[in-house]
Amino acid sequence: MTNETVPSQRRRRPGRRFAGAASIAVLLAVCGTLTACSTPTPPPSDDANVFLLIANYSGHHIEVLSAVDDPAALQHDTGAGFTTEDDASVAMAVFGPDGRIYVADHGVGRILVYDADAAFAASAPAPVAVITSADIIEPVALAFNAAGELWVVDRRRSSEGDPHANRLVKLHSAGTAVGPTDLDGTTVVEFDDAASPDFKYDQLGGLFIDQTGNIWVTDVLNWNVARIDDPDGLLGVVLGVVPDLQFKSVDFAAPDDSAIRNPTSLAMDADGRLYIGNRGQTSVARFDDPYAVTNNALSVAPSAVIVSGLPNTTLVAVDGDGALWVASSGPADPATIARFANPGSGMGLQTPAASTTFAWAPANAYAAGGGMLFHTR
Repeated sequence: MTNETVPSQRRRRPGRRFAGAASIAVLLAVCGTLTACSTPTPPPSDDANVFLLIANYSGHHIEVLSAVDDPAALQHDTGAGFTTEDDASVAMAVFGPDGRIYVADHGVGRILVYDADAAFAASAPAPVAVITSADIIEPVALAFNAAGELWVVDRRRSSEGDPHANRLVKLHSAGTAVGPTDLDGTTVVEFDDAASPDFKYDQLGGLFIDQTGNIWVTDVLNWNVARIDDPDGLLGVVLGVVPDLQFKSVDFAAPDDSAIRNPTSLAMDADGRLYIGNRGQTSVARFDDPYAVTNNALSVAPSAVIVSGLPNTTLVAVDGDGALWVASSGPADPATIARFANPGSGMGLQTPAASTTFAWAPANAYAAGGGMLFHTR
């Protein structure tokens, strides 16, 4: 199995961005190789109410994609994107139930909180809260549950050369944080990294909470997908946790062709189909009934393998219309996002035409993974 590598950080000076013609989303040259490419249009107006955030790790920047009412009209809104506090090593950004934006800074080990409107209006806004915790060392992914509590994937500075069990940490009061705020984890879940040689959890990447409140995670290094049932029923520090479901989709004859290869993000549609995005693969693996997958299986065949036409599928998300959005990431590949209107149709190998493609950031911007989530207000 191969490890994902994080490129060295580039320092850059925050710069003012202007809305209008100068901020038109630019088509990449790679669009000539994709099935369909959109014509560039000006970014949405101040009436935008549909948003998708992408944490640009290499640019220390939060990229904002927005639209008015219709997610299919999403565009890169360069006038709304913003540079983070102290050039933070941003791993994931999500809207909270309070409408604020929460950013995982894995470099310093903190969560930056921004007022959304103030952030969209400034090139380098100050956070309204900075959350730290003795229970969190390296936050790489974030997700809110139905109760408004924040779950955090903590990679614990684990690496291929020095692996150790990762954690999930729940912060009960993140939504009320103002200014410097230190929080204790209401729940700290540490994975059992010794229960099985086939399932290690020392480089977690993707995080997603499904409609029933269960937590799904991926391990980038070990190619795992796992689910923890009823995580909110766990209290305090819980060590040696073995997931209720864990599986791989390895092609042992040709590992590079594995449907799940360096998985970095997850998404689920309204019908319960699970989509797995991969830094190490050009396709998205779709599981139509993920709750029926055999536990501890090493070579689970997906219901469909959706070929994206992108060099990788680092980030995936499902919009309110059920369309699948897939984003590729650098540093060697272009930062492109594509929309697939009917991702749940067909079985086996699928090569759908993208209804929209555009650049989510300049050139070869790098996203660490974690995930991306649509927000409508």
